[in-house]
Amino acid sequence: MPLQQSLAGVLSDKSRFGQLLICRTSAGGFVVCHRDDQDAHGLKLFRDPEDAVEIARYDDAGDYRPLKTAPNLRQGWRLEVADLGELRRALDYFYPG
Repeated sequence: MPLQQSLAGVLSDKSRFGQLLICRTSAGGFVVCHRDDQDAHGLKLFRDPEDAVEIARYDDAGDYRPLKTAPNLRQGWRLEVADLGELRRALDYFYPG
């Protein structure tokens, strides 16, 4: 829980984390997308934190991303999670460690 409390303390209504944009929802959840997709429409919707594993696996060209911190995260998706715990799990998949 201390990690989640720390995460809650640094998140604003819209926060950037690496190539991610994290937005709070009025229902207490979060929406995560590629930071360059902030105003994009027609994004592929995901609702499970484990979907972040697949999102982070390949770049836009379909090539495997062995280094998850490389600045080549694919675009075109939107991940909606219900709460801070799910957000933390998703972030662990996007940026392990």
